[in-house]
Amino acid sequence: MSEIFNPVMQNSLQYLNIKPSEVKKQKANKIKDYTNQTESSTVTELKELGYDVSMIGSGRKVLDQSPKAGSVLLQGEKIILRTEGEMKVPDMKGWSLRDVMKLAKVAKLDLKTEGTGYVSKQSLKAGKKVNEGETFNIELSQPDGAGEDIPTKEKTE
Repeated sequence: MSEIFNPVMQNSLQYLNIKPSEVKKQKANKIKDYTNQTESSTVTELKELGYDVSMIGSGRKVLDQSPKAGSVLLQGEKIILRTEGEMKVPDMKGWSLRDVMKLAKVAKLDLKTEGTGYVSKQSLKAGKKVNEGETFNIELSQPDGAGEDIPTKEKTE
């Protein structure tokens, strides 16, 4: 399989003018349990590990997290922390459905989705207080230019 994959990948990188040294290697780490930790130390640790951290809650103690402890994540992935106190909805424009599902699970929201791609609209305004069990509607759409055919190189003779 690698006999086929490597040359195809090499040609793709050359076609897109991406030098192999520009492709960053991402580490995958097993996430530990941050429940009952302080949000400040948890956020600091997760950011140092290279994760994108979003919090829902106004308290200082972590009550829940998504993904759960033991999950293996690549650097750059989003981790949602729920702390004690009032939950407020973040601005999720541009989030993937997977990340929205993480938030809905940790906040115990009734998620309804429409479309494919990334969040373009959300029914609950960013910064609005939200309670467990509330219905949360999101609309997903493809980014501008997505789905268009990739232009082919014209042959010059």
